[in-house]
Amino acid sequence: MSFVASPVFRKDFGLADLSGMPTKFRNLNVGRHYLELIILQFMHFCSLAIQQCQRPSESEVHLLCCLDSAWPLIEGAPYYQAIIMQWHEAFEHILTHARSTAGKADFLAATVLELHYQAVRFSIETIPITGVPDMVDFMPYFKEIVSLRWQIVEHPDVRPNRRLFTFDL
Repeated sequence: MSFVASPVFRKDFGLADLSGMPTKFRNLNVGRHYLELIILQFMHFCSLAIQQCQRPSESEVHLLCCLDSAWPLIEGAPYYQAIIMQWHEAFEHILTHARSTAGKADFLAATVLELHYQAVRFSIETIPITGVPDMVDFMPYFKEIVSLRWQIVEHPDVRPNRRLFTFDL
């Protein structure tokens, strides 16, 4: 049975309907709202997919076994790849404006959202569709995430004693 047909793996999971996501966000708050919905939905999806990999008679998740037969993740990957790219297209004009002189007040918030986007996109694109991915292929994501982190902590509005920065998807 296809996971899409299964009520457990419906793309909306009853959490949010992302089909009405704007093609261009009005402001940072709208962009943040939709990114949070995507992250919530994707994390819920991954949790359900991992639960499906558990063997009922054992308490441990057999992730290596799941990688060979990760059909829920494999079937869901294109949806999440498309929705995160749709989000970024709707957000790009805000990020561009925030990096201009006129939008400098929004720079930190927009950069943090871009950082989250990069991490989520990385997570989605490392779903093992044709085997375990080679992490070297994802070095551009790592470099961009580190670059964005530096832009945040070195920004003049971030006080020197507040430059500790942690990030966890």
